[in-house]
Amino acid sequence: MKKILVAIAVITAIVCFNSCEENYFELPTTHTNFIDSTKSQREWLIEFYNFYNGDEWINNENWCSPYPLNTWYGIETDSNGYVTAIRLPNNNLNRNDYKQFNFNQVPYLRILDLSNNGLVFTSLPNNLEYLDISGNKCTYINLGGTRLTNLKYFDN
Repeated sequence: MKKILVAIAVITAIVCFNSCEENYFELPTTHTNFIDSTKSQREWLIEFYNFYNGDEWINNENWCSPYPLNTWYGIETDSNGYVTAIRLPNNNLNRNDYKQFNFNQVPYLRILDLSNNGLVFTSLPNNLEYLDISGNKCTYINLGGTRLTNLKYFDN
C-alpha cells in the first residue's frame, strides 16, 4: 500500500509540476496522507521559521525553543497539541523567491494569517477555514489541487 501511495505521489508531482525560476516544486497539498510521520510539528515549525527568515521577524518570541508550541508567538494548538492556527500578521515574514513551503505537516491547521508581510508567493494547506494573505506582494498563489471546501474567510 505504501509503495502505491508513493507511486501516486510521484505521478501527481510530475503532472502538477510547476516550473518556476528555480524549478522548485512540492507535492500538491491535497494528499494529507503523505505527511512525514518522522517529522514533528515542532521540527516543521522550525523549518517554517527558517524558510521565512524568522531571525528578522518583528516578534519571534519562544520560536525554536523547547517551550510548548502554544507559547510560540502566533501559534495556537488544540487540546491534543496539534497546531490549529498560525497568526503572524505584520511580522516581517519574507521570502522573495518562488519556492513553496509544504504545509502538509500541519493537517489540523484551520487558520492561517500571514497578512501584511513580504511574501511574493505561497502555496496553501488543505482544510483552512480562515485565510488572510492580504497586504503581501503575492503575485502567485499555488492552489496545487488544494481543497478549500471549509474556507469561510479569505482576504488577498
